[in-house]
Amino acid sequence: MRSGPENATYLLFNDDNGEERGGLLATADGAHLAFDYPNAVDGVSLGIGWAGNTGGAGLELRGMPIAGSGPDVRAVPRARLGCHTSAGALLQLCDSQGRPRIVLQVDSHDNPSITLLDENGRTTMQLPSTG
Repeated sequence: MRSGPENATYLLFNDDNGEERGGLLATADGAHLAFDYPNAVDGVSLGIGWAGNTGGAGLELRGMPIAGSGPDVRAVPRARLGCHTSAGALLQLCDSQGRPRIVLQVDSHDNPSITLLDENGRTTMQLPSTG
């Protein structure tokens, strides 16, 4: 039994042992494709969503968890690539704890920026400089 929207289409990918290794979900306002590690869900996920003329798409890559960390552990995000009508385009690189450390962005007004963050999410350097 899958949880999620009632009026959606689901396609699950299983390995030779019948274990889920990913899936595809499609609804009237978006879609999601995911591939799982043997010991964690969502190793790679790709999604798209929209409402009227506003929407976006994203790709997230997660690092494989250490073996023995338990069933259905969520892998740690390491890289995100996305775009959205109101936010522009973004590439985010994360550390081994899943914390964003480098953010490359072109906002919705076509202004580019590069931001370096410390482990607490504070900006340590930004181009162009904000003052």
